[in-house]
Amino acid sequence: GGRASRDSAKDSITIIGLMSGHSEPVIKTPRWNAFPWVARSHRREFLSNLTFYLSHRPNCRHLRLTIGPRVGLNEIGATMQALAKAISRLNTRPWFKKYAEAVSRSCELTWNGATAHVHAHVVVRPLVDLSDADWISLQGQVRDHCKGDTGDFGPVGDVAKAAPYFAKADSLDGLDGDEIRTYAGQLRHVRTHEPLGELRAFCAELKRTNTKLVRRGGWIARVSRSDGLRRAPAAALPARSKGK
Repeated sequence: GGRASRDSAKDSITIIGLMSGHSEPVIKTPRWNAFPWVARSHRREFLSNLTFYLSHRPNCRHLRLTIGPRVGLNEIGATMQALAKAISRLNTRPWFKKYAEAVSRSCELTWNGATAHVHAHVVVRPLVDLSDADWISLQGQVRDHCKGDTGDFGPVGDVAKAAPYFAKADSLDGLDGDEIRTYAGQLRHVRTHEPLGELRAFCAELKRTNTKLVRRGGWIARVSRSDGLRRAPAAALPARSKGK
């Protein structure tokens, strides 16, 4: 048997054996959506926000992006951080922000038992009217900027595919205890799903007003986080203009 002891000053948790007195710190892993068996509830709110946002921004495009080769389990954290940084910097580059804005980043991992393939799904909204040729040109610039491989800028379609689980249910099959510990440690300070740009501002407004979006049948309602009662319509986004 054992008991958990929490040090509020250090915000840490330690497991102590009742008989042995042996103590062992528990790794803080706030990003539980990195574990497929507990990810659903943590991902649901992000998906609801993105789904609502895309209903107001139907011209958004979806891009799949990879940087670097497959990596070992102890390298996934650094790889994800480099990928996230490259995507976030897109919105600061003049050649990109003149035409488009990245509004969400969702990382995904596939594991073959020896190495991991880390890639990201990016949702981008156009700020001006872009032709197919413009999207192809922008794709090439993104590829050069990230020094990686990209798919095509295609319509979002299924929102769940634009914001997939970080790891599928069977992605971590075969990992032993030490490997799970390494996996958890690698993801301690990494966001697997993150709103960017205009979507980030919208999510911040929901948090500021202590409200959230929930599905009610075939529509999405804005409700209070405290009592679940419906509040004002979720219309915090500005009116859509041409090209957006």
